[in-house]
Amino acid sequence: MTYPGVYSTVFVEYTDATPNTSFLVPSGYVAVVRQFSIWATLAEVNVTLVNQNPATGNYVVLAGVITAGFPAGEQQSGRWVVPPGNVIALLGGVVGTGLNAYVGGYLLSDASV
Repeated sequence: MTYPGVYSTVFVEYTDATPNTSFLVPSGYVAVVRQFSIWATLAEVNVTLVNQNPATGNYVVLAGVITAGFPAGEQQSGRWVVPPGNVIALLGGVVGTGLNAYVGGYLLSDASV
């Protein structure tokens, strides 16, 4: 028996030019968030990574970053599972310039669906 390869994918890639802050996990898939990174050239950053149910608006905090400086940045690694139909989202804000955020991991076929 052979299995398909598993490759990393980008869920959220935020810059000033491309202000993307969320990713909807499609039906039939499960997302596994492996990395959450924030970088700002000059800022005070308070950003939370969440697993949000769009039907209720409720969310579970997966990770958070509170940092300040010149430059300001932090990264966190994990294995946070987000079910189909939920949203991987960044909440919070930044005071300053040059915010960049990255959320990546695996998008796996959900055989139980």
